Amino acid sequence: MRAAGRSAKAEVRGPSRTRVALALNGRIGGQLLHEPWRSAKRCFLAHLSLAFRFSQAHGNCHGDQPDCDMKLSSETENLFTVLRQSAKPKPVSAIEKLIEDAPDRDLCRINALAFAAKHKLNEEDVIAAFLHGARLGIFDMSWNILCPACGGVLDSGATLKTVKQAEYTCVLCAENCEPTLDEIVEVTFTISPRVRKIAAHDPGTLPFIEYYRQIFWSSGVDLPDDEALAKWIKETTLDSLELSAGEKAVLSLQLPEGYVIVFDPVLHMSQHIEVNGEPARESQSLSFVMTRDHAPSGTVQMRPGPLRITLENRLNVRTLPAIWIVS
Repeated sequence: MRAAGRSAKAEVRGPSRTRVALALNGRIGGQLLHEPWRSAKRCFLAHLSLAFRFSQAHGNCHGDQPDCDMKLSSETENLFTVLRQSAKPKPVSAIEKLIEDAPDRDLCRINALAFAAKHKLNEEDVIAAFLHGARLGIFDMSWNILCPACGGVLDSGATLKTVKQAEYTCVLCAENCEPTLDEIVEVTFTISPRVRKIAAHDPGTLPFIEYYRQIFWSSGVDLPDDEALAKWIKETTLDSLELSAGEKAVLSLQLPEGYVIVFDPVLHMSQHIEVNGEPARESQSLSFVMTRDHAPSGTVQMRPGPLRITLENRLNVRTLPAIWIVS
């Protein structure tokens, strides 16, 4: 992906007392964080003691076809029979239809409050149904730590007890945040692979845009359709690529004046670059080595003009580095 960008702001809305605007070169469909995750604390705290008692128990539809028309296995049918004994019938029926008909991406990190709003169901009934579904092993429940600026998922765990850090840092936004339940923690549900296998169960197979859509950004990020999102990413990145484990690549590009970020969403690693001064006549160089034990890096100063950037993946998994234009 290679393109020049234009300046705009993508506004991200958190709880009513917090509003953060992240300066980006482009716009992700206006308001990013919709109402359901703002009220996550109100609804989920009512069920928190129930959630803690639920242990995480342990046919493939491809891509994002509009309808999978998948028939549930007899084992899954039995699970739904049990679920109907402990949850209201309307949300259970809606969940069953979702599993049978929805594209893969709709079964990854389901926001129960958004699901209730979409299907015009009682929030408490829906939350109870998803929690019981997690107890039965239909869903895997996760507690996600979010960046309040960009809506990216900084960390994730099966229970709230896995949230151990006193402070989290989003290396994309250079934003520090405390994991407060009312602001930056969301609870989501992903279909268990024993019920239906989806692409997000193996994130290393997801294309660049789908990785951001399904894995990096939280359920509260209101993204546009595929075409609009691809256009936005093209306009806000100088280049992007996929690096297999151990792979190394060199990119040649033109740095625009302003602010640029090299960022990998898999490792959550970044290099911020402030670009100003007289245009460089000779090519500048930069190295971005992706390792698990990487140390936080400060902002580097560079001049507008040609840049050769070496990208090296020293992990045992695929990475997705990109060079983002911020301003």
